[in-house]
Amino acid sequence: MDPEKTIDMSLIDASDKTIDADLALKIAELILRSVHGDKTYENQLPMRLMDGGDRWNIDGTVRRASSVYLDDPEGGYLSISIQKSNCRILKMVRYMASG
Repeated sequence: MDPEKTIDMSLIDASDKTIDADLALKIAELILRSVHGDKTYENQLPMRLMDGGDRWNIDGTVRRASSVYLDDPEGGYLSISIQKSNCRILKMVRYMASG
């Protein structure tokens, strides 16, 4: 980029911009696959997306601990919350299944 044509980002007002549900799901997939691996992520499908006002809450499908999911025998589900205004990860946890 030509140094004469740089953009002063402080002049851009993005206060009314938020990420939509599709982008939130894509971000969640990238992060959860990176942290937990492809097999664990795929065992969580389908993901559930809920509008939490200022954030998107995305939860995986609850799986009981079982040998059915040999590549992810611990079960449970993944959960991530992404702030709509700036894509900040507000929460990322793995809830473990009981029984």
